[in-house]
Amino acid sequence: MARALSARKREEWMATMEARTAAAHAQLVESVGRLAGREGWQEWLAFAARLPHYSVSNQLLLAAQAPHASLVMSAAQWRQVGRYPARGSTALRIWAPRRVTEQERRASEDPRAREPGQRQEARTPVARGADGRARFLLVPVFDVAQTDGEPLPQQPTPVPPPPGHAPNGMWDALVAYATEASYAVAFGETGRADGTTNFSTRQITIAERGSELSRTLTLAHEIGHMSLHADPEARQHGQAHRGRAEVEAESVAYLVAADYRLAEAYDWHFDYLTHWSAALTGSTTDADATREAIRATASRVMAAARPILTHLRELSVGHPEPLAPTPAPKPAPPVVIATVSR
Repeated sequence: MARALSARKREEWMATMEARTAAAHAQLVESVGRLAGREGWQEWLAFAARLPHYSVSNQLLLAAQAPHASLVMSAAQWRQVGRYPARGSTALRIWAPRRVTEQERRASEDPRAREPGQRQEARTPVARGADGRARFLLVPVFDVAQTDGEPLPQQPTPVPPPPGHAPNGMWDALVAYATEASYAVAFGETGRADGTTNFSTRQITIAERGSELSRTLTLAHEIGHMSLHADPEARQHGQAHRGRAEVEAESVAYLVAADYRLAEAYDWHFDYLTHWSAALTGSTTDADATREAIRATASRVMAAARPILTHLRELSVGHPEPLAPTPAPKPAPPVVIATVSR
């Protein structure tokens, strides 16, 4: 049974936790501020592609502590795969929801309110403040480079495509993703743009010019629009803040490319980033509001990209024999909503 901390030890522990929390918050504020620039935004995207299932806040914290991190888990999770933190390694810190303690649960629970035969929840609920918002605390995690133990199972490595070509099966897999969302994909006239999306007719059209890789990443860009801007309210906001909508869609395409080590082989259109932080918050000069708007945009990008990346991996895209996705649909009517020309 664990012994209770003495009053002095508890005060020291609380001071350490408060110092860590303050340092993490300051680091997060600084990191979010860097996202307002093109270089900072692309650095975050490159890192996020390696750890897409973490929140934006935790991605930024991890990038500041271990820029080359590639696989991050808690010590307990590492032990489950036969590995453990190396001697002398320093834990990385990320935010995690604080769980209600057994003492708090007992104080708030009325056993008489439980239905006969009803079991107590196996996992304790998340602690919440008076405002109903979840409470978070810093927890230790370790990158694979900080661990020793059993070798990890080797995952099949996608075959690098020739210059100008897309990974094997990626075009078909992206078409299948759009088809599952009831959007048709076809080659056709797009004016000066490389791709267009018509939300009314649920049609994505890709220009036939350019390389296979260019056309495929243009499709990923348009699927970003499809995922983020199809809702009328989101579309209205996107029209008012065109730079934000284009950065979001281009960022989804970048994450797809980065996941297959293709980001550096392509000419990305992040010119909107030059002035986009001002466009996000209108005329406000509130630094906190600007940072929150930028972080919200990054979170939207990740929410749209995660299911696309999962879809591509499940189909073994880039491997010699990827799984067959849904056949490409037939061409649909002309389109009217264009995106930036590549």
